[in-house]
Amino acid sequence: MVEKRIKKLYNRLMALGYSPFHVEIILQETIGIPDITSVEGGRKEDIIRVLEQYEKLGTEYMTAYSK
Repeated sequence: MVEKRIKKLYNRLMALGYSPFHVEIILQETIGIPDITSVEGGRKEDIIRVLEQYEKLGTEYMTAYSK
Protein backbone atom coordinates (compact mmCIF):
# COMPACT_ATOMS: atom_id res chain seq x y z
CA MET A 1 0.00 0.00 0.00
CA VAL A 2 2.74 2.46 0.96
CA GLU A 3 4.79 1.60 -2.13
CA LYS A 4 1.70 2.09 -4.32
CA ARG A 5 1.10 5.51 -2.81
CA ILE A 6 4.72 6.53 -3.40
CA LYS A 7 4.52 5.32 -7.01
CA LYS A 8 1.26 7.21 -7.54
CA LEU A 9 2.78 10.40 -6.13
CA TYR A 10 5.89 9.91 -8.26
CA ASN A 11 3.75 9.57 -11.39
CA ARG A 12 1.70 12.60 -10.41
CA LEU A 13 4.87 14.67 -9.97
CA MET A 14 6.04 13.58 -13.43
CA ALA A 15 2.69 14.71 -14.86
CA LEU A 16 3.12 18.07 -13.13
CA GLY A 17 6.46 18.58 -14.85
CA TYR A 18 8.96 17.39 -12.27
CA SER A 19 11.82 15.40 -13.76
CA PRO A 20 13.13 12.13 -12.30
CA PHE A 21 16.24 14.09 -11.29
CA HIS A 22 14.13 16.55 -9.27
CA VAL A 23 12.36 13.72 -7.48
CA GLU A 24 15.71 12.10 -6.67
CA ILE A 25 16.85 15.41 -5.16
CA ILE A 26 13.63 15.58 -3.11
CA LEU A 27 14.27 12.04 -1.84
CA GLN A 28 17.91 12.84 -1.12
CA GLU A 29 16.88 15.82 1.01
CA THR A 30 14.13 13.84 2.76
CA ILE A 31 15.84 10.53 3.57
CA GLY A 32 19.47 11.08 2.66
CA ILE A 33 19.51 8.73 -0.34
CA PRO A 34 17.92 9.00 -3.81
CA ASP A 35 16.70 5.38 -3.86
CA ILE A 36 13.89 4.17 -1.61
CA THR A 37 14.35 0.41 -2.03
CA SER A 38 16.19 0.03 1.29
CA VAL A 39 14.07 2.44 3.31
CA GLU A 40 12.20 1.30 6.43
CA GLY A 41 8.45 1.83 6.94
CA GLY A 42 8.57 4.97 9.07
CA ARG A 43 10.83 6.71 6.60
CA LYS A 44 8.45 5.81 3.79
CA GLU A 45 5.76 7.78 5.61
CA ASP A 46 8.16 10.75 5.59
CA ILE A 47 8.60 10.28 1.84
CA ILE A 48 4.84 10.25 1.29
CA ARG A 49 4.38 13.39 3.37
CA VAL A 50 7.05 15.30 1.44
CA LEU A 51 5.92 14.07 -1.98
CA GLU A 52 2.37 15.12 -1.12
CA GLN A 53 3.65 18.60 -0.26
CA TYR A 54 5.43 18.85 -3.61
CA GLU A 55 2.32 17.55 -5.38
CA LYS A 56 0.26 20.24 -3.69
CA LEU A 57 2.76 22.95 -4.65
CA GLY A 58 2.89 21.73 -8.24
CA THR A 59 -0.89 21.58 -8.49
CA GLU A 60 -1.24 25.09 -7.05
CA TYR A 61 1.35 26.38 -9.51
CA MET A 62 -0.37 24.73 -12.48
CA THR A 63 -3.74 26.11 -11.38
CA ALA A 64 -2.37 29.64 -11.00
CA TYR A 65 -0.36 29.43 -14.23
CA SER A 66 -3.30 28.20 -16.30
CA LYS A 67 -5.53 31.17 -15.43
